[in-house]
Amino acid sequence: MAIFDKLLLKLNPKKVIERSPFFDGKWYAEKYGIKTDPARHYLEEGWLSDYDPSDRFSSKDYLINNPDIRGINPLLHYEVFGKNEGRRPFIPKQGTVNSYEAEKIDIPYDEYFRQIGEKKIVSFDVFDTLVIRPFVRAEELFVYLEKKYALAGFSAARKKAEADAREKLRKEVNLDEIYDQIDERYRELKEAEIEHEVRFCHANPLILPVYEKAREQNRRVIATSDMYLDGSIVKRILEGSGYAMDAIYVSCDHNRTKGSGELFDHVLNEENAKAEEMIHFGDNYISDYSEARRKNISAYQTPKIVDQLLSREENSPYLSFYRLHDDLPASICLAQISEHLNLKKDEPYFTGIGYAMGGPLVLSYLNFVCDRAREDGIDKLLFVSRDGYCLKQIYEKYFLDEVKIPCAYAFLSRASIYSAALQNQLTEDLKKILSIAKLDIADIEIHESAQDNRQEYLDHQAKIDAWSTKRDENLRKHLEAISESFDRLATVDMFSGNYTSQKGAVHYLKDRLAEGFYAGNFADCELRHRSFAKRLLGMRDNLPVKMSEFLVTSYEPSIIGVDEKGDAIYESVQDEKRMKRYEEIMAG
Repeated sequence: MAIFDKLLLKLNPKKVIERSPFFDGKWYAEKYGIKTDPARHYLEEGWLSDYDPSDRFSSKDYLINNPDIRGINPLLHYEVFGKNEGRRPFIPKQGTVNSYEAEKIDIPYDEYFRQIGEKKIVSFDVFDTLVIRPFVRAEELFVYLEKKYALAGFSAARKKAEADAREKLRKEVNLDEIYDQIDERYRELKEAEIEHEVRFCHANPLILPVYEKAREQNRRVIATSDMYLDGSIVKRILEGSGYAMDAIYVSCDHNRTKGSGELFDHVLNEENAKAEEMIHFGDNYISDYSEARRKNISAYQTPKIVDQLLSREENSPYLSFYRLHDDLPASICLAQISEHLNLKKDEPYFTGIGYAMGGPLVLSYLNFVCDRAREDGIDKLLFVSRDGYCLKQIYEKYFLDEVKIPCAYAFLSRASIYSAALQNQLTEDLKKILSIAKLDIADIEIHESAQDNRQEYLDHQAKIDAWSTKRDENLRKHLEAISESFDRLATVDMFSGNYTSQKGAVHYLKDRLAEGFYAGNFADCELRHRSFAKRLLGMRDNLPVKMSEFLVTSYEPSIIGVDEKGDAIYESVQDEKRMKRYEEIMAG
């Protein structure tokens, strides 16, 4: 620090404010309605209220980013100490530049497009701007690689190696230099990291229209990135995501960063352009916005796609879920949901619910079913009505070609089994049997007492026995027809307390029914089964169970039996409103 500055700070700190290029007295007075001396007001009062000395310096952000000087006038500190210590001034967030962050509104495309029309060069940050990964945080790629290649400790080692490389080399490091610092057992993953970055990165749907507008207006389009992946790798990523760049500038290639502002200087020099001829878009406030503006480059801070999702009040359940489940699967789900819901803002409400909640549930459960079915040598899956309707459709569309285990839809509802109970003996509850029989035999009455229902049965025994016998024959024929000559069958259902569907399948298919698959069960059972839930369900699970069934269960009315043609007999007519809702959920 110069002796003159030190003396000036002691003798006349107001003069330090007035001499600063970051203080604009006229702007300050107009902005805050100050009638007294603007410099004195900022020195004594303004900075305490987070007032900015000009539109080029943020008092609040300087203090936030330099917590060691809390309680000191930020502009005074910067001018006397900060700039000599390498600290940076921070430009205030203002106007539409960051309105998405302050007011939770959509991206101001009209403003972006207008600015592009006035510039010669359009520059984009790469990661979280032009391209996005299927993770919330970039470093979760390391967790993914650790799990995929079963190399415990890789994620922590990879992050430490990058920090060690930066500390040792004191420059912008590249991937080779990072892997030079890592334990030898992890070095084989360098190429895997590159290939997965190329494979996973894809165009950001929020920023793609901005790139397309720049191309449409024949602007020179460049990429400017602070990154350890060199320009050749970044080029592969961008081309694989559909971007054709006129030039790519990466910090590790030039040992200059946007965060220091030096990479912007280099870009302007290489492009033989003035700062006023260039506009830059990126997600980082400091390196993409503040530093670019400090170089007199027009700049816009663009939102991260996950932030766009979580900033909306109606999406608060996703934020709550991620806070409770801060792990790799939750990160992948949230990243996919963010991209979908930002891209499909006008889709029906239940389609969004189907994508965001039903999709992860069904995908996870069917992965479980397929893995276990192959382990156990199952040669046909019987998806149980009505919970199995959606599962079967998605299995056939996305799993069957790979798994190659055929499937069928089985009318194994409680009601279809109970209607044949006088023969299959799977329940002794006459009230249930009579309730179903009454739908076909009108003169049956249902009573509260077991004794009265026993008498009711005796009064109509011939009719009820004939009815139940036919239901038993039809259900048996249906199950035989869909199971054909397969020897190891498995039922697929959602939730159960006493495994009615599996008991029915065991009764009619005997030893050919090898096991049952369930998303979860509320009671232990002696029948062989596999449960996706890792524990027995209880009353605390009632809400997620109900929600799961709401998402998965078919819109069909309850199935109460099978007719002689092998078709389902329904309790009532189809609910058109429910059918429309279910079709929207299925689409999601």
